[in-house]
Amino acid sequence: MPVMLAVAAPAWGQAATADLPDPASITAPDLSGGRDPAVVRDGVKYYYFWRADTSYAQAYADFADCARFLPMAQGNAPLLPMFIAWRGAAEDRDDTPAATHQYGLVGDLIGAMIMGSASQLAAQARLHACLAPLGYQRFPLPKATWQTIPADASAATIALRAKIASGPRPDAEPLEEVQ
Repeated sequence: MPVMLAVAAPAWGQAATADLPDPASITAPDLSGGRDPAVVRDGVKYYYFWRADTSYAQAYADFADCARFLPMAQGNAPLLPMFIAWRGAAEDRDDTPAATHQYGLVGDLIGAMIMGSASQLAAQARLHACLAPLGYQRFPLPKATWQTIPADASAATIALRAKIASGPRPDAEPLEEVQ
């Protein structure tokens, strides 16, 4: 059995890297402006993740793993605290998204007006809860730039966030973590 695992490991690693999007084909937004006092003050809401000495492949794997929490940020989830049990390997977890509310078109429009960017903020908070223990730091970002980074769990968004997280050191100070 150990010999079979040793032989299968290189093939598994090659398949995982073959599926990675090419970071050269990804255009990241301009992340400057993180030293502006107004941007730093709003950094609690508008930020991106970065970690020193992180490869694009590792960042992509981390964001892809944490993306399983993002569908939970739909509906009224931004208003409710949430606990997700960490049970075993990724393939053993129940990542079924919570049921969405069916209020119809008018209800969805009213909800969108009331909630604003709360769903996107909740998704970012869930990413933070997953990425902070892995050593990722948060850096402030102007709101206009933050809005250009999608809050979904698509492969393109994961690739963009991974490129940012594994890129050059930001020209700003990291945000303080709440203890």
